Amino acid sequence: PFRLPASSMQKAYSSLPGIYRGIRYSDEALRHFFQTASAMPWFKHTLFVITADHNFLANQDSLGYYNNGIGLYAVPVLYYKPDDPDLSRHDTSYTQQIDILPSVLDYLHYPYPFFAFGQSVFDHQANHYVYTQMSEHHQLLMDGYVMTSDGEKLKSCYAYKADSLLRHPIQQDSVLQSMRLRMKAYRQLLQNSMIDNSLSVSRFTGKR
Repeated sequence: PFRLPASSMQKAYSSLPGIYRGIRYSDEALRHFFQTASAMPWFKHTLFVITADHNFLANQDSLGYYNNGIGLYAVPVLYYKPDDPDLSRHDTSYTQQIDILPSVLDYLHYPYPFFAFGQSVFDHQANHYVYTQMSEHHQLLMDGYVMTSDGEKLKSCYAYKADSLLRHPIQQDSVLQSMRLRMKAYRQLLQNSMIDNSLSVSRFTGKR
């Protein structure tokens, strides 16, 4: 991602090390995009969503945060609408990419049924959580804790807000039981929906 297109800008970036060239180029690309978009008649009526896949610093963070299961997925999600000052704030609640669809539909006051595993980031009454999986490593972030599992058995649990480097595992039966149930329910819903081919509203309502 750091090999830049041949252009006059590339020479200006030559003094920057590694990833900084890519960051500078991405920043310039977004600036040019919004300069062009801002002249369009649809600009002020558009909700823009900007996010990333995962961070770059995995295996390069000497402290270890971006190497663990939380930091590896620590990316921003930005919702931007030019004429909405209410979106100009920093929200630290849990969110994940699967929350984008219900968030956009919630923001647009979409009135019809839809199927989604995520939750709207604008719903401040919801119990937000983040579920990630890489191979047989399952992870659930909820209520200030992170629990890891091999898909069947618990591997570890941390109070990650106080221990973001995940160095001190805890044993709290009430916390673990609640998180086990949430993880089991999420995986069961996902698997059954895939097996039953019911990942659509029409499967439940008979309507398209």
